Amino acid sequence: AQLVFLDAPPAPILDPERTAQWNELLASWDAANPDVRVLAASAQVETLTAGVESSTAYPDGIHLAVPLLDRLVDDWLAAQLRTVAQQGSVSMR
Repeated sequence: AQLVFLDAPPAPILDPERTAQWNELLASWDAANPDVRVLAASAQVETLTAGVESSTAYPDGIHLAVPLLDRLVDDWLAAQLRTVAQQGSVSMR
């Protein structure tokens, strides 16, 4: 079974250093365990929010706006999870 995590994208009210530390921790788990997969959601979020006003992209300062979140899931995450599932069963956190 695969345990799948999404790395943390930057958000206006998150401490960038803590976000980087979290992502480093995820990367170490990924490197140390073949059953752990970390998907690079942060790169996708940065692409989706490029040129979008911060208050529009993150209405509450931390969570991605629903239309952008829908695009992230529909255009990227679903395909990523299908790929992982084809390699074995999926557990998600």
